[in-house]
Amino acid sequence: MSQSTLFDPNGRARVVKSNKLILGRADLSPIQHRIVAMLIAQLTPNTETFEKQTIRVKDLEQLLDRSHGSIYQDVEDACSGLLDAKIEVRERGDGRRTYHGMNLMSDIKYKEGGEVKAEFTHAMRPFLLQLKRRFTQYNLQYFIRLSSQYSMRIYELLKMRQGLRFYRIPVEELRELLKCEHSYARFRDFRRATVDRAQDELREKTDIHFNYKVERDGQSPVRICFIIKSEAFQEQEDGQTLIQRDPTGEEDIGIAQSENEASSSSPSINVYAMILDDMTQDQLDEIDDSTIRAAVDKARASARDDNPDLGEVNVAQIAFTRARSALGL
Repeated sequence: MSQSTLFDPNGRARVVKSNKLILGRADLSPIQHRIVAMLIAQLTPNTETFEKQTIRVKDLEQLLDRSHGSIYQDVEDACSGLLDAKIEVRERGDGRRTYHGMNLMSDIKYKEGGEVKAEFTHAMRPFLLQLKRRFTQYNLQYFIRLSSQYSMRIYELLKMRQGLRFYRIPVEELRELLKCEHSYARFRDFRRATVDRAQDELREKTDIHFNYKVERDGQSPVRICFIIKSEAFQEQEDGQTLIQRDPTGEEDIGIAQSENEASSSSPSINVYAMILDDMTQDQLDEIDDSTIRAAVDKARASARDDNPDLGEVNVAQIAFTRARSALGL
C-alpha cells in the first residue's frame, strides 16, 4: 500500500488484527500506537511473510500537528521503545490458561527528518497475516486521530464487538488491557482518565461512540457494560434489532438483525441489554443496576405469564416495553 493511500481522504486504509492481538497486552505510547497502526495498514493480507514497511516522518509530523524540531526526538524514542516492546497474549483452553509473549519488532530504523523503516517479528504472523476468522478491522484515519492510548485501546475493543453492540468486561481485566493495573487506585480516577475520556474522544473523532453502565457488588465496581452505538445502528428502523446471547457461547451479547432471523435460531433474548441500549448516559448513571435488573426480571415474568403461547422474541418485546415503563424511560 502506498503512503498516499494511507492518508487518502476517502479513508480506505484499514488496520486488520486478530482478535487475540486486540485482547493482548502491550504498553505503548500514543505515538507508538500510531506507528504500529500505520505499519499494519500497509500489510498485504494474504502474504505469508513480513517485509519492511516505511513511514515518512513528515506524515507523522502532519498527523501530530507538530513542528519538525519537536518531533524528531519523540520519533527516535518511540522507535527505540518499539524495538523492546513486548506483546502478551493470554488464552484459556481445556480449563488451563496459556501465556504467549513475543517481541513486536525484529528491526527498526529511523533517519532523522526522513522515514521509519520497520519489520514485524516472525512470531507476529498468526496475528496479522492470512486472517480468515476472528479478526477486527477499522479505518486507520479514525484511530490515529485519537490522542490518548486508553482511547485507542478502548476503540479497538469496541470495534471488535461492534456487531454485537454490547461489551461486558470486568474492571480488573480492563485495567490489565489498558496497562494501568497500578495507576489510578481510586475507581473514579480510573474511570475519568480512561472510560470518560474515551467516551468524549470516540464521539468526536471516530465512527462509533458508546454509553456505559458500571455494575457493582455492593459499593465495589466489578464490571463495565459498554453499549456500542454508531450511525449505522441509529439508521435502523425501530423494532428491527433485538439483543441476544452470542451463539459462540461467550458472555458477550449480540444482535439479531431481524425477528425472522432471530426466531429461526430460537435465540435467548437479553432484555436487560435491550434496556441499557435504550438508555441515555445520564439515565445509566442515575438508575442503579439492581433496580434495572429487578424491573427486567419482573417484566419478563409477567410477560411470559400473560402470554404463554407467544415465542421468545414477542415475549421479549413485551417485557422490554413493560420494563421501560416501570423505569420511567
